[in-house]
Amino acid sequence: MSEYPTPDFASELIAVAFICSLTRSDGVRMGLTSADHDIHLGDMVYRSDPGMMPSAIVMGGDLERESAGIETALASSLLTRADVEAGRWLNALVRVSALDWSRGDAEPILLARGTIGGITREVGKGNGFIALEFLSDCEKLGRSGVPRISPTCRSALGDARCGVDLSFREHLCRLQAAQERRIRLEQMPVASVDLVHGNVRFLDGPMSGLDRDIVAEEDGWLILDGGEVLPGMSSTRLRVREGCDRRFSTCAGRFQNSQNFDGEPHVPGDDMLLRYGDL
Repeated sequence: MSEYPTPDFASELIAVAFICSLTRSDGVRMGLTSADHDIHLGDMVYRSDPGMMPSAIVMGGDLERESAGIETALASSLLTRADVEAGRWLNALVRVSALDWSRGDAEPILLARGTIGGITREVGKGNGFIALEFLSDCEKLGRSGVPRISPTCRSALGDARCGVDLSFREHLCRLQAAQERRIRLEQMPVASVDLVHGNVRFLDGPMSGLDRDIVAEEDGWLILDGGEVLPGMSSTRLRVREGCDRRFSTCAGRFQNSQNFDGEPHVPGDDMLLRYGDL
């Protein structure tokens, strides 16, 4: 990339605009700009309608969480209310830059990069919404890379460290009913408790392609994380994956996989500090 020419902020007319690119996990990309016209840059078109207006972008030299707000309006062709409410834009990759649009050879100045950690509608602004939580790359570097001692397993069911074959623990089902964040299947493939900590992928309908984790079960209902399930989803096809509570007894008994248990189930917990009188 060529060196970006520094804009002349002392001039009477400043041709600098913000541009923002968003890339979802399914590969869908969208570009927004604060300019009053569309900006073409490479293979991306940054749209002024609905456009965007970033609020304060705070960046520091340490590894603490940076913050940014990106405000835009819902547009039927680019950014739909259904996609926002279904969570399709959560964890989308975000790049916010400044660009001198008056120069055809100008390169954008990157201001912030990270992922969207949360989206909320703002009251009093029609269909607009604001991205409140911006998780920067620097914030990720600040996380500890040293695993902590844990009586429960640190691996995810079916990953390389776990090694459990999930091909026999994924089931094709149909949705019978949905209420807010709860769903009921037409036929439960296994005991409902075995699905807790697993996940559901919607295979068709308005939420097609979305994954939701199963956090609990209650009287035949599966409780999902994230937003509410959209209405009109009856008979939707689902891929339901079993879960694991990460306990050693489950690993050894249900999965016969104790040799790959990634935890320390026999290390005494903090309660041992209170039992000194019995030692």
